[in-house]
Amino acid sequence: PAGLQAAIVLAKRGFKPVVFEKASCVGGAMNLADKPPCKHMIEEFIETLTLEAQDLGIEIRLNTPGTVEAVKELGAYGVILAAGGVQIVPPVADENDSSVEETFFAYAFTKLPEKSAVSVKQAVSPDDCRTIATLREKERNELPFGEARRERIAFERQCGIRNAENEPTYFVRNTLICLTIIFAVLLGMAVMIKKIPAIIIISTFGISCFVMMIISAVRLSSDSGIFTGGGIRAVPEETVDAVESIESGRLVKIEQRAGGWVYVRVGTSGGWILEDTVISIR
Repeated sequence: PAGLQAAIVLAKRGFKPVVFEKASCVGGAMNLADKPPCKHMIEEFIETLTLEAQDLGIEIRLNTPGTVEAVKELGAYGVILAAGGVQIVPPVADENDSSVEETFFAYAFTKLPEKSAVSVKQAVSPDDCRTIATLREKERNELPFGEARRERIAFERQCGIRNAENEPTYFVRNTLICLTIIFAVLLGMAVMIKKIPAIIIISTFGISCFVMMIISAVRLSSDSGIFTGGGIRAVPEETVDAVESIESGRLVKIEQRAGGWVYVRVGTSGGWILEDTVISIR
C-alpha cells in the first residue's frame, strides 16, 4: 500500500492528502497476500495503516479512479502515482504440450530431481582406526614429542591424515602440577621475607603454570575417540538422513551419550553418530 503510506507521511508533514482508490478497499495486492495460511499479520498491517490514516484526517475515496479531471477538480498541489504492481502468471509449460515454449518461469516450476543422500567418506579402514586410537592412548602415557607421537603421526600420514591434533600427555600435566606446588611454596617464602619483586615474579610463573595445568587436565579428562566413518545426523534417529559426512580416522570430541548414540564435535561441525562407529581413546 505505497499510496496510503505516502499519504500518511504527507499528513505528518502538514499536507492534506486525498487518496483515490478505484477498488472497494485499500491495500492493493496486499489483500491477496494475506489469504495463504499464517499470513494474517498482513491483514493487520493494512488495518493499522487505515486506522493511522483516519486518525490523521486523511480523506480516502473508495471506488474512485484518480483521473486527470478528478485531480483538476480537487486543485491538488501535486500528485503521487502509486498504481501498484501487476500480477504476473508465468507461462508454465505442459509436459504433454510441445507447442508451449519452455521459459525460465516454466523451468522454475518443474519438479526438481530428488536430492541424493550424503555420500559417506571412508578412506581409513576400521582396523586402521583402532590402530590410531591405540597409538593415541600410548602417546598420552609417554613423554611429549617422544617415539609414540612420531609413530602415530607417521601412521596417520600413511592413511592420508595430516595436521591432526596432538594428544595431551600425563607427563606434562603432572609436571605442571609439581611446578605449581613449587611456585606456591616459593611464593609463601617470598611473602614471609617481604620481597616484593620476588613475589611478583613467582606469582606470574605460578599462575601461568596453574592455568596450563588446568587446560591440560581438562583436555585429558575430555571424552574423545576415532570415528570409523559415515554421516552425522541432526537427531539420534537412523531414519533421519545424514546432514554431513565425516572421513574415517578423524579425531572427534564426544560431548554426549544417549541410548547407543553419541553427539560428537569435529571442528565447527557437530551431530549424532552411532556409538559403535567411534573408538574411544582411554
